[in-house]
Amino acid sequence: MSEEPKRPRAFALLHFASFLAISTLLAAVAIPAWFGRGDVTLERAATLLARDLRTVQNHAVISGGQVYIDFLPEGDGYQAINDSGELVPLFSDGTPLARRYNADGVFQGVRVESVSLTGGGPLSYDPNGFAICGGEITLSLHEEQVVVHITEESGWIAIDGLSKPWRDLER
Repeated sequence: MSEEPKRPRAFALLHFASFLAISTLLAAVAIPAWFGRGDVTLERAATLLARDLRTVQNHAVISGGQVYIDFLPEGDGYQAINDSGELVPLFSDGTPLARRYNADGVFQGVRVESVSLTGGGPLSYDPNGFAICGGEITLSLHEEQVVVHITEESGWIAIDGLSKPWRDLER
């Protein structure tokens, strides 16, 4: 009785390359389809705006200076600036807080439709973290809209128009 030579049962390189090619193809189709959904994109943009506002409020307290939100022309996004007019670097990673929707493929088509603040001043936070003005920021994507509300003084944030309620947990 002769024994047959045993073949290795290892995962062949060809199988692995096939798996990677199929996975890449699926991701190339699925990711744009997911982020192409207007409701997902607009909701994520509104949630990111709310988180950025909270970050700016915290930055004002930590830095001991006033921080402003400057909304870009054509509704293309926003940036945080200090009293000197310079972009505010985030404490977490040192990059300036600036969102440009049309430069970011994920938020392509999102616009700051309108900014309506009490007193007509810019949205800003003082060194104590108080919102100098309150009001509403409306974001849009095609015909869909989401409204971000900022309460004067406390800076509490609420968002209308999301598929599920968003809670400002850091007030």
